[in-house]
Amino acid sequence: AAELAYAHFRKGDHASAEKYWLRGIALVKSMPDPPMDDAFRMYNQLSIMLGQNGNAERALALANEGLAFAEQHGLHPDSPKLPPLLRAKSDAEAGLGDPVAAEKSIRRAIAISVKVFGPDNSDLGTAYNSLGLVLGEQGRHRESIEALSRSNAIQGSSSDAPMESAIRKNNLASAYESAGDYPQALALYKQAVDGLAGLDDGSAQTLRLKLQMRQARAEGVAGEPEKAFERLSMLRVESGKTQGEASIDYAFATLQLAALARLMDDPERGLPLLDQAQAQWPKL
Repeated sequence: AAELAYAHFRKGDHASAEKYWLRGIALVKSMPDPPMDDAFRMYNQLSIMLGQNGNAERALALANEGLAFAEQHGLHPDSPKLPPLLRAKSDAEAGLGDPVAAEKSIRRAIAISVKVFGPDNSDLGTAYNSLGLVLGEQGRHRESIEALSRSNAIQGSSSDAPMESAIRKNNLASAYESAGDYPQALALYKQAVDGLAGLDDGSAQTLRLKLQMRQARAEGVAGEPEKAFERLSMLRVESGKTQGEASIDYAFATLQLAALARLMDDPERGLPLLDQAQAQWPKL
């Protein structure tokens, strides 16, 4: 069941993947001596998929059920099997708008990983990235920068896919931007965009466009709003052509353009953009 579920997931058939994962979970729950590795893998993968699909409430329920399953079967509280489920739990809590609970879960995952595998194991890169994001959600930007920098340092020392590296650099750039350190933010946004050079598949192009929009926004708040407005306007047109005007990136660009117009005290350009953004967001 687990292998069938993952095969369907890889093909993009999430409904079938969920069906087989639930079937596999039901099977291991019925066993007096279940295969624990398989059980945790299914709980974890299904929870992550549900969270990615926008169903954070069910994702959290699956993560909690998996953790209860571990306790029921006498797993040690510091078992190395627990951090992936704790990360899934944290992501779901963050998705439900509870960054305080999410911080508690991800810190427990980090503590176990450090205790069992040491402070520099590669799995901690993902965990510190999650920690940095939930700290940022709480407005604790300097702590967020510290955690995200730690994530980049760990992942940068191991083999890393360009898109994953770009996403982490974007997260760190956003934290610096929120903290008001615009030169550092702009430098990191540039590194993130440049890291995608030469990648021409659809996913890389979409990510590059997202990063360039955030880079333009940062240029605006850093003191060049007119230049940023022109650049973001071009990126918005590109988004409309490649993704459609109903896409979230198009709506994001529209909202940021309205914010830049307000920064320049330009209601003639800003108010129509704000009206467009307000009409777009409820549909997403």
